[in-house]
Amino acid sequence: SNERTETFYGVQLARSKDVLEWPYKTPSAEFMGKSGFYFTPTKKFKDRVTCFYCKKTQSNWKDVKDPTAYHLEASRDCSFSKLLHLSKERSSNPQFDWSEVEIFKDPMCKEAIQIRQETFGKSWPHDKVGGSNPVSENMVNAGFYYSPLDSGDDLAICVYCGVSLEGWEFDDDPLFEHQK
Repeated sequence: SNERTETFYGVQLARSKDVLEWPYKTPSAEFMGKSGFYFTPTKKFKDRVTCFYCKKTQSNWKDVKDPTAYHLEASRDCSFSKLLHLSKERSSNPQFDWSEVEIFKDPMCKEAIQIRQETFGKSWPHDKVGGSNPVSENMVNAGFYYSPLDSGDDLAICVYCGVSLEGWEFDDDPLFEHQK
């Protein structure tokens, strides 16, 4: 379980004693948390969530099968949801080819680097440690995007091959660790 998912199991409404839980089985609370959302209901919007990455709020989730696709309809520029959506596509479709997705044809093109860099934002923990090797720039250049489950964790996933690594140490070389 992670801190985003935990919000779906009981949130106290502002200026109220009411505690709301996620009202749906589809999509599940677990799936919503893993898709990057916090449960942030209001009296009026009892199924409102907030994207941890772009901070956009959304409601009306009943029977939504693909939260990232639904979120991208309202927040087209959410880099985290774009990457998550494409990663799901890759894992469910053996014929999926990143080179057919215009922005990802060249892993080192400016746009592909930028979209991966944006996922690290200001929250990548190794950017705060002077001299650390797995800084966001090195992670991005090795093909990774940041996919935290809890604040402060360092889970990174390769856009292209799907390898996910965490527990980075001070002198880890992202490219070397990726190729292991």
